[in-house]
Amino acid sequence: MKRWLKIAGVLLPIALAVYGYFEWPGYKLRASVERTRRQVRQEGFRTELSDFNFAPSAETTNRAQTILSASEAVRALRAIQELQPMETVGTNAALAISTVETIKTDRATNLWSLLREELAPHHQELDRACAALMAGPIQFQPKIRGDILLPYVAEYRRLAPTLSVRAVLAMHEHDNAAVFTNLFALSRMVIGWTPEPADVCHLVRFACVTSAEQAIWESMQTDCWSEAQLLALQREWESVRFFESLPTTAELTCTSMVRLCRTARRERYSEKIGGWGPVFRGIFSSPGDGFRHLWSALQGYRQHASYRDQGSYEDEKALMIYFRDRHEELKRATACSTWKEMQPLPGVTNLVPFRGANQSRITSIMNLKQVGMSFQTQRGGVLARAAEAETRRRLIVTAIALERFAIQHKAYPPSLRDLVPAFLPAITMDFMDGQELRYQRGEDGRYVLYSVGLDGVDNGGQMVASERLGDRFPMRRAAASGRFNTDMVWPRSATAEEVDSFKQKQRAGPTDSEILPRRPPSILPE
Repeated sequence: MKRWLKIAGVLLPIALAVYGYFEWPGYKLRASVERTRRQVRQEGFRTELSDFNFAPSAETTNRAQTILSASEAVRALRAIQELQPMETVGTNAALAISTVETIKTDRATNLWSLLREELAPHHQELDRACAALMAGPIQFQPKIRGDILLPYVAEYRRLAPTLSVRAVLAMHEHDNAAVFTNLFALSRMVIGWTPEPADVCHLVRFACVTSAEQAIWESMQTDCWSEAQLLALQREWESVRFFESLPTTAELTCTSMVRLCRTARRERYSEKIGGWGPVFRGIFSSPGDGFRHLWSALQGYRQHASYRDQGSYEDEKALMIYFRDRHEELKRATACSTWKEMQPLPGVTNLVPFRGANQSRITSIMNLKQVGMSFQTQRGGVLARAAEAETRRRLIVTAIALERFAIQHKAYPPSLRDLVPAFLPAITMDFMDGQELRYQRGEDGRYVLYSVGLDGVDNGGQMVASERLGDRFPMRRAAASGRFNTDMVWPRSATAEEVDSFKQKQRAGPTDSEILPRRPPSILPE
């Protein structure tokens, strides 16, 4: 008995030493990850999904469901896609499409009739959606299934052009009450929505700004507004803040990626290969292929075990540090008062790649996410799209103030300074360069209001003209052709002569240097 005790006394320390030898690296890694987590959390950086509150009130949830139901109801409508408000017909002029009596398309002899026909069965749902949008704050309930899912963003985005076209149709029919309702509801899609801290939500919100800008421009070419209504709309757009919640996107993305690391540690390799049974049975049915399959499976298991026990912890730690740094970069950037000040900062326009300890699935996912986001933002980044949205907001506010001035004085002012303080509390600055928004009033009484755009170069109010009317993405085509040197313009209303000239150029067709991929058909009236 004493002999066995002596043997056990010798083997036990050896066993513990062997166990400690293999477990010590994993323990050190886990401890290092926990220290990093505590450190970044002490700095105010959130790393857990439970740190976020995504629970809207019951009233807000009901409104959100009404909004999404209306969007689902109009999902199949096609005529809406054929009407483009604020059709550009020159370098700084646009055609108010609502004033055109007849619009011919490939599908209809008159697009207005087709729009009425398609929208008629859905007026009640859309009216309820407008009422819900104007009733209070807008917030949706994400689905949490191991990760945060945002299935509603596509439906929400679809509703914006629907309300825009509905407002333009009301302008065409001189239904001022419907114009007011739809434009305010469209504006509330931007102003009233508290988007989840995800890049895709912010991009959808910025896209809604463009839809609202085009529809509001159309309305300014009509006499559908009273000054009181314009003042109410101006107050709405003065309250929007686009940059405040952008840094939080780094925190939420971090929680999603960290959860992938934890999921990888729970995965069983046998589940990935369909079990070990088929691998061993393959040896008996075909020894040559079976042994090669077995060797490949063993190599895969070794890599799986290595990542589970070591690589996943290294990636988790690297992810927290990476996104903590992105969070700080976003905070510094969003504290800037102009794009000119923001642009040179790290991580604003340049892609900061994630580099894990080794090439892994997490690294691949991160790289794919970054490439996808670069494509969605036309290589400008979310901050660039936010800068554009803020600039559009300032153009909208200033244009409304100009219209209010015109209602009182029967003409637009010679200078934007004439709007202060009766119509604006201060001169509106161009977010892009911190200078005053550019304003040019022509001899005919029309005006052009513009920003210098992301490149910061004043091109005299030149915008990307649709070489064929109906082009819904002129800025995207400009990016595809490398023509970034354009301003962001609130255009003047085109004259009849300019429209005729544009029609002639359109019939002649584009030059070889202007030929770009697929363009929608023209909707210019004959």
